[in-house]
Amino acid sequence: PMRMGRSYIESGKGMDSVMNYNLISSLIKYFRYGNSQELISKLDELKSEYPDDTIYSAMNFTSTHDMTRGINLWGLHIFDTYGEWPWDLQIDNQVVCKNYRIDESEYERIKEIYMAYVFCLAFLPGNLSIFYGDEAGLQGIGNLYNRRPFPWNNEDEKLVHFFRFIGEIRKMEPFMECADFRILEINSDIISFERIKNLEKMFIAINRSEEEKRIEIPEEYSKSKKVYKLQKFNSGFLDPKGGIAIKKTD
Repeated sequence: PMRMGRSYIESGKGMDSVMNYNLISSLIKYFRYGNSQELISKLDELKSEYPDDTIYSAMNFTSTHDMTRGINLWGLHIFDTYGEWPWDLQIDNQVVCKNYRIDESEYERIKEIYMAYVFCLAFLPGNLSIFYGDEAGLQGIGNLYNRRPFPWNNEDEKLVHFFRFIGEIRKMEPFMECADFRILEINSDIISFERIKNLEKMFIAINRSEEEKRIEIPEEYSKSKKVYKLQKFNSGFLDPKGGIAIKKTD
């Protein structure tokens, strides 16, 4: 994780990128528990204490080889709510970890949370980094069992399509590589922010709740025709686990 007092980070000459564990940790807690204050504090800390080049090149990962798989992060009953990291497990049973799978009755609900989280992550400062298989719904609890082979011919096609959609957004909006970041609102239900670089601006909002929520769109975006949607967005209302990104156009 990033820490101050390390010259190879401060100089910008010692590494190509850092793994943004601190931001990812607070973002996971936000989408799981609605912990908005920790997320606000962490975003402010990153903006005030780290060089821009470090922030823009940081790895904002879906998961890594050292933790639980991206889609499994939302199985709330298996994690230690008060652990140092939100992926710390309550269990220390290799048999349970090896055989754990999301129940079919819960899979679609958990997948919607996962997609909302990734949608938000894709627009935050830094490089969206996908751990192989996360885009296909590969499961794995804890280190070792998160390293299974890619599920060839057994991919979750909806997730694959979603990740391609996210990749296309990043490709079509290269200004986000080094755009400023401005928080508009973060509460237990809604996170909204802007990315700004010179004359290019984008408004992003995500509804992490289980209910439809109304969001306030700044007037300068109200007539824009360039809109990226996750779930439905009608008359200012975001669906549960929905997201929207609006690029300002003349």
